[in-house]
Amino acid sequence: MMQAQFDHGTVSGKWKDVWYDHSLPAMNEPHKAVCSLTPLEGVPGDRKADLSLRAGVAHNQLLNIADIDLVSMLVHYMLSIVSAPF
Repeated sequence: MMQAQFDHGTVSGKWKDVWYDHSLPAMNEPHKAVCSLTPLEGVPGDRKADLSLRAGVAHNQLLNIADIDLVSMLVHYMLSIVSAPF
């Protein structure tokens, strides 16, 4: 799936980066795109697709954006309770 996206990249930005649509977008990021900051000319297509699919995938990471957002909301809520006037 991801290998087919490499033929349809979109060039944008100041440095003419090539962005590819991620083939497995998440519900919270439906228009997910991937850009390689390192040149991947010598990398085989299946390895390049594997690296691109791992970009931004949070199920193997310790923390993801949703977890950080939840913690910040809880801290904000607790601080608002503590600082509320009696």
